[in-house]
Amino acid sequence: MPADPQVRRAAHRVALQQRDQLLAQRRWFLPLLGVVTAFLLWVALRDGGGDPFSWLGIVFLLVLIAAHVLVARRLARRAEMLAEPPD
Repeated sequence: MPADPQVRRAAHRVALQQRDQLLAQRRWFLPLLGVVTAFLLWVALRDGGGDPFSWLGIVFLLVLIAAHVLVARRLARRAEMLAEPPD
C-alpha cells in the first residue's frame, strides 16, 4: 500500500479505470464466449465426444470466462483498498 497520498490516489484511479474497462467489455465478451462455448459443446457432443480439441477448447473458454470475472472482482477490491481512508 503506497504511503504517499498522491501515489495512492493515482493507483486508485488506475484500478478503477481498469475495472471499468473490464466491465464495459463484459457486455459483449461474456456473451460471445458463451456462444462459442455452446457451439464447441454442440460440436463435441455431435461427434460422439471423440474430438479432444473441442473439449480442450471448452475448458480453455471456461477458464477465460472465470478469469475475466475474477480479475474484475480483484480490481474492485484493489480500488476499495486504495480508496482514501475515512477521516
